Amino acid sequence: MNPGNSSPNIPSPSPGLVLAGRLPSGRVAIRVTAELADHAALHIDRAVINIDRMVNTRRTAERARLQAMTTVVGAYVVIALGTVAVLGILSATAPHLATTGAWVHAVIVAVFAVILPLRLRAARAGSVGALRAVGLISAALFLVNVVEVLIPGLFPLWLRVEMIGIAVLMAGVILLVVGERLGDRTSRERP
Repeated sequence: MNPGNSSPNIPSPSPGLVLAGRLPSGRVAIRVTAELADHAALHIDRAVINIDRMVNTRRTAERARLQAMTTVVGAYVVIALGTVAVLGILSATAPHLATTGAWVHAVIVAVFAVILPLRLRAARAGSVGALRAVGLISAALFLVNVVEVLIPGLFPLWLRVEMIGIAVLMAGVILLVVGERLGDRTSRERP
C-alpha cells in the first residue's frame, strides 16, 4: 500500500491517468485524476447541453402550436357564446333575425364550444387521441359552416358572417393540428 493512498494495490496516479487495480476483496478499483474527471465532465456537459437543446427546441415549437390552438379555440368559444347571447337579444327586439334555424345552429355550435376546449385540454396534457378529436371536431365545424353559408336564404346575413368567421378559425385549428402531428411524427423518425 502506498503512503497517502487509501486504496490498497493501486499506485498513486499521475495527472491525466486513469489507473485500475484489484483490492484484496477481489473488486476492481478505478481511480480517475481530478484533471481527467474535469475533462470527462466537460464532454458530458456538452453532450447534455446538446441533447437538452434538441429536446427543448422541439417542445418549444410544440408548446407554441398548442398555445396558438388554445387562442383560436378561445376565440371560437367567445364567438359561439356571443352568438347565443345575440340571438337572445334579437328574439326580443327583432324576431325575424332570430329564426329557428339560427337557434338550432347556435345551440349546436355552443355544444361544440364546450367539448372542444375539453379535448384541447387533454391534448395539451399529451393525449394523441384528444389531439385527433380536436382536429376532427374542427374539420366537422369547418365543413358544416361552409355548407350552411353556401345554402341561399337559410340564415340571416349576420349569422352567415359568424359562420364564415367560425370556418376561418376552424381552418386555423386544423392547420395547427396537422402541424402538431407532422412535428410529432418527424421527431419520432429522428434518431
